[in-house]
Amino acid sequence: VQMDLPVTFDDASVNYGTIDFGGTASSFVVDPTDASNTVVQTEKTQGANFWAGTSLAIDDNGTQVAFANAIPFTANDQRMSVRIWSPVAGIPVMLKVEDQNDPNVYIETQDVIDVANAWDTLIFDYASPTNGSLNLANTYDKASLFYYFEDPAGVGAGQVFYWDDVEFLATPLASIPMDLPVTFDDATINYGTIDFGGTASSFIVDPTDAGNNVVQTIKTSGAQTWAGTSLATDNGGAQVGFASAIPFTATDQRLSVRVWSPRAGVPVMLKIEDQSNAAIFVEAQDTTSIAGGWDSLFFDYSNPTNGALDLANTYDKVALFYDFNTAGANDTFYWDDVEFRPTPILGLSPYCETPAFHFGGDANSEILLSITNLDATSMYVEIESVDANDPVDVLIVTNGSGAAISAEDFTIPGKIRRTLTWTGTPPATVDLNVLWSKQSFPGNWQLTTTDQSYNFSDSCIGAGPVPVEALDYYNLQFPGSDSINLGDSYSVYAQGYEPGVTEAAGAGAGVQCWIGYSSTNASTVADFNGAGWTWVPATFANQVGNNDEFIADIGASASSSAGIYYYVSRWQLGSGGYTYGGFSGGAWDGTSNVSGVLTVVDPSLPTVQMDLPVTFDDTAVNYGTVDFGGTASSFMVDPTAVQSHSFNVTASSMMDYTISGTDRNGAVSGNDPAISVAAGDSVIFEINAGPTHPFVISSVGT
Repeated sequence: VQMDLPVTFDDASVNYGTIDFGGTASSFVVDPTDASNTVVQTEKTQGANFWAGTSLAIDDNGTQVAFANAIPFTANDQRMSVRIWSPVAGIPVMLKVEDQNDPNVYIETQDVIDVANAWDTLIFDYASPTNGSLNLANTYDKASLFYYFEDPAGVGAGQVFYWDDVEFLATPLASIPMDLPVTFDDATINYGTIDFGGTASSFIVDPTDAGNNVVQTIKTSGAQTWAGTSLATDNGGAQVGFASAIPFTATDQRLSVRVWSPRAGVPVMLKIEDQSNAAIFVEAQDTTSIAGGWDSLFFDYSNPTNGALDLANTYDKVALFYDFNTAGANDTFYWDDVEFRPTPILGLSPYCETPAFHFGGDANSEILLSITNLDATSMYVEIESVDANDPVDVLIVTNGSGAAISAEDFTIPGKIRRTLTWTGTPPATVDLNVLWSKQSFPGNWQLTTTDQSYNFSDSCIGAGPVPVEALDYYNLQFPGSDSINLGDSYSVYAQGYEPGVTEAAGAGAGVQCWIGYSSTNASTVADFNGAGWTWVPATFANQVGNNDEFIADIGASASSSAGIYYYVSRWQLGSGGYTYGGFSGGAWDGTSNVSGVLTVVDPSLPTVQMDLPVTFDDTAVNYGTVDFGGTASSFMVDPTAVQSHSFNVTASSMMDYTISGTDRNGAVSGNDPAISVAAGDSVIFEINAGPTHPFVISSVGT
C-alpha cells in the first residue's frame, strides 16, 4: 500500500520510505521510549550541510514516490504536525511540502523544538510560510523534514533525532458566534476579521507566548489613512459582529484592547457601531505607550473623538484602526483580549499624601503615604518624606493579592512609587503592607504589624494632590551611539508626545527637554538625579507627526575630555516631575530603552586596538600594560639592540664643552656629562669648536 497521510510507521501493509540528502542518515527503529511503536531515526551526521534533510518517499527506479493523495489544504485548513524527539531544545525544524512530479512547486514553513530528550508535537502552518506561498490550485503530495535548518549554525554535529506521526490538521469547526470578551483562544467560537483600506489580518500564535492566540494586522505600505479591521465574520456579504449588544450604561462606557505595537505614540481608534445600521457609530482613541511590547489601551466612549454614545442605540460590532489618519508604512501590530470595562466605583482612599508612621510610633519614620486606584487594572503605593533633608530611599510593598508589583519608580523627585497590576479582573479588596526607609536609617520601618485590606477602587482623586503630569510618550530618538574627536560637536535628538499638546506645529505649551550625559551609565532612574549627570537644555527642532522633536549639542562640554559617555533625554510637562527617555522606543528602563553611548577620542593618541602579533613598535597601536601584585612596567628601548646616538658638542670655554643628545638612559645635556652606551653602539659627535680646542673622550667599561 502506498504511503498516505496520516503517516504512523506502524502499518505493516504500508510501503513506508525515507530518502536522505545533504548528509542525513535515516532508518526505521523501535521508539526508544515505547517498545510497541515504530519511528524514524535521523542522524544529522558530522559536517552535514545545513540544508541536509529527509524526504518521506520511496525510490522507484530513480523516481521518488511519496503520498498516494494530495495534502487536502483548504482556505482554512493549512497546517501539518510531526511528533519529534530531539536531544536539544530551541532548534528550528522545517517541513517542506511539494509536488512530487514538479519540484518547482513547493512551500516551506518552520517550528521550533521546545523540549529536549522528550517527544514534542511541532505544528507547521503554511498560512505563515518561511519560503514560498500556498497556492490551492497546486498539488502538494510530498513532505521533507529538515533538522536545525539554519545557516551556518545548522551544520551537522552528529545529533540523532526521532520522528513520528506526520499528520494533516483540520481546523475544528467553530459554530458559536463571537461575543465579548473576545480572547481568540476558544476553538468553538467563530472568530473573524474583515480588513478594509489596505490592512492584512490573520490569526496567529502570540509571538511572545506560544500558549496564546492573537490577531496580526499589517497596515501595508500605501494603505489608506482610514484602513482598519472589523471584528466580524462574512455571512454571504453581510458582516456579523457580536451575538449581544455591548452593555453600555450611564456610568460604564469603556472598552479595552491589548495591543502590541512596534512603536510607542501610535494613535489607535476603536469604532463601535450597529452591525445592522452603519450610520449608528461612535469612535474613541487611545495611544500606545510601549514599543515592542503589549499595552492595554482603554477606549472611553463618554469622551469620544467622533459621534456621541446614545444608550437607546445598539452597538454590537467593533473595528480597530492603527495609526489612524496616517498612510500605511507596512507596520505590523498584534491585538488580543477585546473586553467591556465597567468603570470602578471610586471611594476615598484612607491614604492620600496622609502622614503615616512605623507601627511602633517612631517619629523619625514619618512619611506622606498614598494608596490609590490608578485605572481599571492597577493601583499604586507612593511615599514621600516629610523632611526634605532626609529623603526616602526604599519602598517595599508585600502581598498585593496576586498583583504584579513593579520595581521602585523614582521618576517624581523626592517620591518613590510602586504600581500593582492585575492581568485579569482585580479583587475588590487588596491585602498589602508597606515598608520603607530613609537615607538616615539603615533598616526598614513597617506600616502595620500584619497585612491590611484596602478597597481596589478607592482613589485619591478629589482628595488633594493628583498624579503629576507627564508626557504620554518620550524617547531618545537618535543617534544611539557614535564616536567623535575632542572638541567636536554632537547633536542629539529626542521626541515627546502628549495628546492635545504636541500635535500642533511648534513646541507644545509647557513641554521642556534636556539631554543629559555622564561618564557612568545609570542602573536605575534614581541615578539621573545624581551629581554625575550634566543636563544640556534642548531646543525645539521639528514637528514629526504628532510628536515634538528637540535637539541639543552635548559635544561642546562632553568632548572636552576623551572617554566614553552615556546620554539620555529628560522631559518635563508643566510643573510635573522629570521623566527620562531611552533609545529608541520610549521611557528609559536600562534594558529595552537604553542610554546612548558617545565615545570621545583624542586623535593625538594611538587609536588602533592591540592584537597579535604585539611588537610594541607601531605608533598607531594603543599598547598598554596593567601591573598587579607589585610589578612595575614601562615601555622602553630594547637594551640589547645596537643603537646609534648623536650628540651636539659646543665649546662653552677654552676647556669646557656643552653636550646635548640622547643615550641609552635618555636625554643628556650639560658640561662634560657622562654618556651611557652599549658595546656595538655607534656614537657620533658633531663638534662646534675652533681647531685649538682639545676634545677628549674618556671611556669606562662595565
